This record gives sequence, C-alpha cells and structure tokens, in this order.
Amino acid sequence: MDRPVHARNDFTMKSEIAALELHYVVSELSACVGAKVEQVYQRDKRELFFSLHSSGAGKKYLRIVVGKFLYLAARKPAMPQVPPGFCLYLRKRLNNARLVGVRQLGFERIVEFSFERKSREGIASFLLYAELFTPGNIVLCDSKEMILSVLEKQKWGKRTLEPKHRYEYPKKDANVLTVNIDQFKAILAKSDKESVVKTLAIDLGLGGVYAEEVCFQSGIDKLTDSKNLKAAEVEKVFDALQDLRSAKIQPMIICGADESIVDVIPIDLAGHAKKPRKEFSSFSEALDAALSEKFEVLEEEKKISESRSRFAKVDEILADQQSRLAGLQKAESENQRKAELIYENYTVINDLLKQLLEAKKKYSWQEVRSKLKGHAMIKGVDERTGEITVELNDTHK
Repeated sequence: MDRPVHARNDFTMKSEIAALELHYVVSELSACVGAKVEQVYQRDKRELFFSLHSSGAGKKYLRIVVGKFLYLAARKPAMPQVPPGFCLYLRKRLNNARLVGVRQLGFERIVEFSFERKSREGIASFLLYAELFTPGNIVLCDSKEMILSVLEKQKWGKRTLEPKHRYEYPKKDANVLTVNIDQFKAILAKSDKESVVKTLAIDLGLGGVYAEEVCFQSGIDKLTDSKNLKAAEVEKVFDALQDLRSAKIQPMIICGADESIVDVIPIDLAGHAKKPRKEFSSFSEALDAALSEKFEVLEEEKKISESRSRFAKVDEILADQQSRLAGLQKAESENQRKAELIYENYTVINDLLKQLLEAKKKYSWQEVRSKLKGHAMIKGVDERTGEITVELNDTHK
C-alpha cells in the first residue's frame, strides 16, 4: 500500500545503520564530492555535523552519530557555544577543504572521506574515517593514513586508534557486494553459527533485517544450520542474495498499523509487504525524516529532565535555607527574650555578682561552688571561663 502516512515519533527499532544501508548512503554522498567544508560542529561527545557547500547543490549537513548513523540532514540543531577540543582540531584542518572522495571500506560500517586544502606548502590532504559499529569513532589521518587525532583513544589487541599510529580497520573475509558463489559456499561451510540467518547476518555482515529477507526470498528455513544446506539450497540462498544486492533503490519509512515507525529501508523488502509506507527521493532524506526528529525529541526530553533536576535541587536548597531561616528567627526570638529578662532582673543580677566577687576574695572557687549549692537562682560557676549560669523565671510564659 503506497500511501503517505504521518508517522508518530516513537521510533525505537532502528538503533544503527546496517552495512548494506550504508552502501546506499555512500552512493548518495558521491553527489557531495567537490563541496567545500564551511564549518564543523560537535553537538555532544558522539555527534558531529559537517556543513558542506557546493555551487550546484548549495548547503548540506553531513550528520555523523558515532557508532550508529551517517546521512545528509536537512538542517543542524542548536550547537554548544564553546566547541570541544576535537571539533576545534577538525576545524583547523578541514575548514575550507574540499571533499574529493568518499567510499565505504569493503562491506564494513566505515566511511572514508578524502579532503584537500590549499596551504602555503601546496595541497594538504586528509582522510577522515567515520566508524559506525560499536563503540564507534571518528579518526583524522594524513594522506599516508597516519592518525593525527581521534575522537576517542581506543585499543584492542593489535588495533590502536591513537595519534602517530597507522589507521587499520577490521576486515571481513568477503564483501557481500562482490562475493561469488564459490566464496559464498566456503563461508557457509566454515561458519560456526548455528543457523544460516546468523551466518548471513554476522559472518557476511548483512544484519538481521536483510539476512531475514534473503532467507525469506530463498524459501529456506532460516534456522537451518549453514553446514547442512544442500547444494540446491545454497544456490537458492545465493540467488536471493544477488537479488538483494541488485535491488533498485526505493527509500521508504515503514509504519505499523498505529502509524508508528517500524523501519527505514533503502529498498523494498518482502518482509514489509503490505505495510503502510512513505517513500522518499533519497535514503538520507528517509533517515533524516525518521531519525533527526527522533533525536530532537530525545534531546528535548533530556533538557526537560535536566531542568527538572536543577529545579529539584533549587527546591531542596530553598527548603534548607527556609529551615535555617526559621531556626535563626527562633534563636533571635529566644535571645531577645533572654536579653529582656536580664534587663528586667538587672538589680537582682547585679547584687548577685557583687556578692560573688566579695565571696571570691575570702574563699576558693571550690568553696564558693559548695556554698552556692542549692541556690535558687545561681545554677553554676565555671572558674576557667568566669561564666555564671543564672536561672530567671519568665513570667510571660
């Protein structure tokens, strides 16, 4: 059913871009080759925007959500007033540089952007790598693939993403876009996955949605062990794979019966047959429609949550200050009454002090305390500080 839908913004299924989907995005990005980098923005720790301008296409925004998505966005959201250090470094190297090439590395979720910029020494070349698999990273290299800067320093075994190291990336045994039947058979035969759908999804990097589609189109039970497939069944799976990789691009948002967004895909899939959909002129446009608004909503929810947290903290501080103020007001009232009592009993207190001073001339403090024991008004004498505790009756109570 090809009809426009107004999808509700509760899209939760798509958490990252698949390698096949990235292939279509990269194909669309070829139209940006020749564009100049006007500015680089870093919205938060793991989200960057590149403002690209070309004389023919005007301004476009390349959005990179590290470890998750990459596509052309129609606009950029509000950015921090003070850019992070990594963003400032990218600006220093890439502002006014031209995008001269873009490609997906093999069938990996990695995109390589080639830039050139005029300098006093001639032409400076840079390679920017956007890694979209978990945990993801952004890596800037010189023309010889030596790392100049990274968003996050990372190290696993022999792979190190730090300045002064050569950029290397993990490679799969085969590229789904170019694998032939013999290579395909070898991958199925040596797979340690318990089902053909997992072999397609993981070993070949198709991802769950497209591995399911291949199994569905081939008519093979997806739970069949890859090693147990008969020769004819292998042929059917490979034919379905070929159909998938040669499918005509047809970007769309797939919706559920309640108009919630179910998926965003670059080609029509049998697994989504008869579901409501909205078609787009490019896959980036479809991703932008589904994801950018989603990210904006999440950002707004984050701001609201932070505001509520700040307000709660302010309320807590205010309550504490009000409690302290009430305590001070009570203490002020009590001290004021004490002063009034002293004033009201000034003559009596003055006489007591004179008597004590006279007694001190004849007796020791120990003897004075002994004589005062049981006194109606004097309740204590501290010989170290000279303080005398007097009990006065408050007739106003």
